[in-house]
Amino acid sequence: MSRSRRKNPISGNTTCKSEKKDKRFARRVLRGTNRRILQKIQTIYEEGIQDSEQENELEIPEFKLIREVSSIWSFGKDGKMRFSCLSIGKDYFNKLMRK
Repeated sequence: MSRSRRKNPISGNTTCKSEKKDKRFARRVLRGTNRRILQKIQTIYEEGIQDSEQENELEIPEFKLIREVSSIWSFGKDGKMRFSCLSIGKDYFNKLMRK
């Protein structure tokens, strides 16, 4: 793969190669949280079926979103940036374009 090159001159701002571990951890927390909410909803309905008059008054919790259980500011990268051949020199540009 010595001739493998990037299509676009865009790269992450830090030395972190990937945020895969951060994203996997955040999604694991999200699934666990939503699973507990689903169990709570199930118990509410099982208890609420007996009292059909109170069905409209039941307070049903809502599912969480990924941004509510994790912070993108704690992930490894700090965004992306575009680099150009004119600002950094051709040799360094060729180095950055390698995968």
